[in-house]
Amino acid sequence: MVNGDRVTAGIMADVLEVSRRTVARDIDYLINVLHVPIAYDRRRNTYILDGQVPILFSLNPVVLESTTPASEEIEVTIAIDDDLARYFSVIAVHPTQRVSTHPNGEHTMQMRIRVDDTTVYWILGFGDRMRVIKPEYLRDRVLEMAQSILTEQSEQGGQA
Repeated sequence: MVNGDRVTAGIMADVLEVSRRTVARDIDYLINVLHVPIAYDRRRNTYILDGQVPILFSLNPVVLESTTPASEEIEVTIAIDDDLARYFSVIAVHPTQRVSTHPNGEHTMQMRIRVDDTTVYWILGFGDRMRVIKPEYLRDRVLEMAQSILTEQSEQGGQA
């Protein structure tokens, strides 16, 4: 589905070779847990992708299999550079995200998310352009994983 596409549960069930009940359950999960913006049009009895799919929804399945279980949703605050502030002001990473600019010129992004190792990998992917402010255990986990990567690379001497 792409933004604005309409599809019925029957068509989805036929294509996926599952029951309509399974489709309805999975769509409820996409909407309520993963925050994918899907609307239901009762008049036409169709589902509609009603906006951009959050970036954090599109995670690599290989990464997901190797992660620790997610925690309860918590408030995460991350310091970001000017370019990321402009980017995240336009692009939705998560429905709960807020980008703020403080009087000292620092930019932060706040989100209420479930934290697991995938979150840590995502933060590390931005290098020094992103820094965890809170919670402290997420900041510690990012540091731990970064040190682990550095140690592993040092031991291998950069060899493949």
